[in-house]
Amino acid sequence: MRLRLATWNINSVRLRLDLVERFVRAENPDILCLQEIKCEEAQFPRAAFEAMGFPFAAVTGQKGYHGVATLSKVPLAGVGRLDLCGDNHARHVSVMLAEGASISKPLTLHNFYVPAGGDVPDPAVNDKFRHKLDFLDALTTWSGAHKTKSKNRMILVGDLNVAPLEADVWSHKQLLKVVSHRRRNAWHRHWHRMTGSMSCASMYRRKRSSSPGGVTAIAIGACPIAAGGWIMSG
Repeated sequence: MRLRLATWNINSVRLRLDLVERFVRAENPDILCLQEIKCEEAQFPRAAFEAMGFPFAAVTGQKGYHGVATLSKVPLAGVGRLDLCGDNHARHVSVMLAEGASISKPLTLHNFYVPAGGDVPDPAVNDKFRHKLDFLDALTTWSGAHKTKSKNRMILVGDLNVAPLEADVWSHKQLLKVVSHRRRNAWHRHWHRMTGSMSCASMYRRKRSSSPGGVTAIAIGACPIAAGGWIMSG
């Protein structure tokens, strides 16, 4: 049985619950991954999501910034959180989907909010860009430990804030000056190093040609399904 998975940078979940409800009614996802929820875990509107049909939730939040949440209609066997840069930013939550939860074998779903990096792609003058590179480096180190383990079935989704190809964005020309779409800068090298360490495959690019205007996706290791991408930001 297939799972329908959606990911969305919601940019304040409490302010946009009506949009989420409309989306859930229209698309009926089994699992919904949100980024930039911008609230602490105690403030997350769990009751509203339960009313939408998501009885299971994993939330990593902080006051006013960042934050990720994974809502599910299928049972979750475990929850994990990474603090990759040691700065207590709420940028990751993972859930284990148990065997029998509409899937044949257990797998882990990772929901990330990668730092945007600011406007200047120079770590010497832009601390936000330095943070982006540090985050990708830390993610590369972490992911490298999983590369040779065939049993590590994973999906990575989220607001990845990386879009190197023209097909990754809605308008290549209009986004040429956006850091996350500039191909010839430091983060692009870091991103390729990270995805290489994970043995990633882009499920979107497997299913679709290189024409622009879509949504990119990354799957990891032995699990050939994924959804999500930078284009969904904003």
